[in-house]
Amino acid sequence: MTKVRARRVLEALLVCSALTGCDQGSPDLSASGGPPLHISSSYPDYGASLDCAPDDLGCGVPRNVAFEFRFDRFLRPDTAIRQSMTLYTGKPSNLVPSSNRVAEITPAYDLVERVVRFSLPDGFVLHENALYTFELPVPDEAAPFGFTAFDGAALAPDTPRSVSFVTSNQTEERPAEPAPPSCDVVVSLFAGCASAACHGGETPRMGLDLTSTEAIRRTAIGRVAHQTEVADSAGVALQDPARMGVAMPIIDPHRPDNSYLLYKLLISTDNYAAPDECESAFRAPVDPELCTRASDAELARLRDGFVRGEPMPHPASENRLGPEALRSISRFIRAGASCP
Repeated sequence: MTKVRARRVLEALLVCSALTGCDQGSPDLSASGGPPLHISSSYPDYGASLDCAPDDLGCGVPRNVAFEFRFDRFLRPDTAIRQSMTLYTGKPSNLVPSSNRVAEITPAYDLVERVVRFSLPDGFVLHENALYTFELPVPDEAAPFGFTAFDGAALAPDTPRSVSFVTSNQTEERPAEPAPPSCDVVVSLFAGCASAACHGGETPRMGLDLTSTEAIRRTAIGRVAHQTEVADSAGVALQDPARMGVAMPIIDPHRPDNSYLLYKLLISTDNYAAPDECESAFRAPVDPELCTRASDAELARLRDGFVRGEPMPHPASENRLGPEALRSISRFIRAGASCP
């Protein structure tokens, strides 16, 4: 048996071990087992400002708007790229911005809320009082770009793929991004997980030690999570493997979307805000019943896909992190996860 074949069989068996009634004699190697991906909301919303009076030039979307798409499922991070959205005015060939004149629109995927934000280059603004459209392309052989869920499921045919809106003659001040926390602050957030019975003591579980900045640097940053270790070579972290989750680092500096630790936190419903205390870091509206968290079915799919074991903190623990702590940990990782 070749190494590639052996790896695929081992990977399939790992997936099967968490599924009820899975026939391990006939492993399912398909990439997608979940439902189609949907856009649950966007900003600007569909038809935003189309009802503005022609003489009300201040009515409309700000000219330096950042575009946001909120999804009902977790994304495969390598599909959250600039080619997965086009913006134009007048006709599709008039793309904005033109790549030979100004920098490209910059995408950023927020794993905690499953939102992709596309930001215009600094100093670049859209035309005032103009009709714009942004579209999500349908992948084909010529241009295989487009959003997919973490398990490969494509956008649903019935989810809106284009949004038209009218700009105002105004710009808006963009709020400054919150500063990332220090490694010491992150250690304090994990105080409830760093006990001798969990990720602390002489033999921390899965080799992950969360008791100090040095311990996190030594056991988490750039280290492959044991529960994802199905690669050809042990200890070798993979970036964007064919099947998401294979040999994923516990903490991947600058990549919260490729950090197993954050996924372990996200499968715990206790770490999200309740609907009656809902807050979001984005303008794209949230589900009034779920707030920012994914559905129970999607959290189950994430666990079945590659997030093994109990969520963090343990369900029996009273150390609920909450949404702000999740965002802080995500910012810490995106900033480089520096633990001196």
